[in-house]
Amino acid sequence: RAAFAIDDARAFARLPFDVVCDDTRAGRPGESAPAVAAARLAAFRADPSLLYGIDFCTALYDAAWNIYAPMADFVIAKPYRLHWGRTASRWIEEEIGAVDLAVAAAAPKPVVWVPDRFKRRRHVEGRELELLAWCAALRGAKGVRHHFWLNDRNAPFADCRDVGETLPRLNRALADLRPVLSPLVPDSARTDRRAAVSVLEGWSGDAGALLLVRNLRYRTDEEPDDGGRAPRFRTTPAENVAVPYPVPPWLHPGQPVDPIAGERYPSARAGDVLTVSLPRLDVFRLVWIPNTQK
Repeated sequence: RAAFAIDDARAFARLPFDVVCDDTRAGRPGESAPAVAAARLAAFRADPSLLYGIDFCTALYDAAWNIYAPMADFVIAKPYRLHWGRTASRWIEEEIGAVDLAVAAAAPKPVVWVPDRFKRRRHVEGRELELLAWCAALRGAKGVRHHFWLNDRNAPFADCRDVGETLPRLNRALADLRPVLSPLVPDSARTDRRAAVSVLEGWSGDAGALLLVRNLRYRTDEEPDDGGRAPRFRTTPAENVAVPYPVPPWLHPGQPVDPIAGERYPSARAGDVLTVSLPRLDVFRLVWIPNTQK
């Protein structure tokens, strides 16, 4: 766990049900509800210090959210859109949309996102995993749960080495930014199609605003990638990207920075718009705008 920067302390536990898939096989929404309710009550009585969650797997439909989200202390979202989505070239957008749905259905309870561990033609790639983990956080997810060890406990990244290399860095970055991410609530999601950029915005209490600026000049698919050595996720980096940010009334913006690397971004304000300049945009950039008057 230490090698992959995974938390030792457990704040939550999962109940042993795959309610969406089980109900789908049974052909009756709510089939698992009595067993889930009984198991959750028994678990709480045994250890009331933990939150108890339910997996929501790929066969998502409205009735499942309406029945099971109120029964859980938190929701474990497993969209797995790379292999079970509608369009492989748009699976990243589908995954983000599934997180949005989970957060809305579970509110005000927390959501934990699970990245796709399966392999059909290929695994999720490291850069896709990193992008989606941060997008999930900006859209309201409060944790990431990795299931890669369910493949091969002794060599979980044998045929996706870039994922194994990405995980420790990603997990440490998420942990380092916990004071910002814990109170973060999603606000806006804007797309500038002319600039091929999308901006996800979250508010961290009154401490400041966190932006994820994403490069939409990319291509991906589900074709084999030689264990990550021939990536299918490819971007066309952009230089000197200007990101206009409408400043909310409560925010008195300080110096915009990369909250992980500490890099300061040039910025200029005109009226209620703060324009942040990114020297280069490859996959995504994080921008932290602190509030100078709390």
